Amino acid sequence: SEMSKAKTPTKKVVPEETEEEEMEVEVTTPKKKAATPVKSKKRAPVEEEEEEEEEEVAEPVKKAAKSKAAPTPAPKAKKSKKDDSAATISHHPISVPFAKPLADAETEASLLELVTAVITQERTAVSVGIKEANKAIRKGTKGLLILAADVTPSDVISHFPIFCEDRNIPYVFINSRELLGSAIKSKRLTSVVLVHPQTGANKATYLSLVKQVKQLE
Repeated sequence: SEMSKAKTPTKKVVPEETEEEEMEVEVTTPKKKAATPVKSKKRAPVEEEEEEEEEEVAEPVKKAAKSKAAPTPAPKAKKSKKDDSAATISHHPISVPFAKPLADAETEASLLELVTAVITQERTAVSVGIKEANKAIRKGTKGLLILAADVTPSDVISHFPIFCEDRNIPYVFINSRELLGSAIKSKRLTSVVLVHPQTGANKATYLSLVKQVKQLE
């Protein structure tokens, strides 16, 4: 009986130790599990805040790069129909100091129409250019001399007024070599055109313009 009494406490001690060990295991395991979510909760907002800060910093940098790469174009001035029509009629600056008499806009338009009509009918009825006009006047050809007032240098046509006055040939200046060239259906700038006396359909217009030019003097 004494042996049995001595054995009984040993049997009771073993289960108590195992219960304590099990309790320790049960207590420690939840602590480890609870620690992991706490860490994840603390890290997640920090990472999100860092990403938001990077996006906030990146957006102004991108906008600045776009503004430097693509400068805003200057607004284009709108052209009205009146400006376009005025551009076609506008005259070149006069560079010939002795450009007198100078035809007004209406007389200039009539002179250009006459040149186009005459050269369309008969090319030989018009002397075009400085050389042709010089040659025709020296040979005694009469007519109406039309000169451009934007010739540079002006010395190349400075002798024509004296030539015309000595030979009683009416002469007149218009504003543009370009307009005079287009009147003879040429893309080249034309400084001088001598319209020979007309006897056909253009006679009345020719005589009327000669009269107008003499009045300008």
